[in-house]
Amino acid sequence: MILAENKKARFEYSWRENFNAGLSLSGAMVKQLRARKVPLVSAFVIYQNGQLQIINLGNNEIRENVPLLLEERQKNQIIGEIKEKGVTCIVIDIHTHKRWLKARIAIAKGKTEHDKRVTLKARDLDREERKGML
Repeated sequence: MILAENKKARFEYSWRENFNAGLSLSGAMVKQLRARKVPLVSAFVIYQNGQLQIINLGNNEIRENVPLLLEERQKNQIIGEIKEKGVTCIVIDIHTHKRWLKARIAIAKGKTEHDKRVTLKARDLDREERKGML
């Protein structure tokens, strides 16, 4: 079940690869996530203090940096790719897996204005095509 979703991520970025990562959260942050009160629009992933962390996760009441729990191979792959210019790592959503909270993160590159227009045009054409079929 998805608890929080970054709805702008698909429009603002083109994704290269997705990963599922465990989260090391405080009790208060878990409560906020389960109550669906945490926006992900400003959250992103950086390499800091020897670990990957989600920065700006939370709302106005609680905002914290959350360490990600990943396998060493995945961690090294992400670190290598985000060192590249113009590439970042974003949080797509936070969901539950059995009783655990997981974050789906993606290695992404920002879209230009032209790319965004192409996306909007394709979406409008699909919508018109579906409307015509009904």
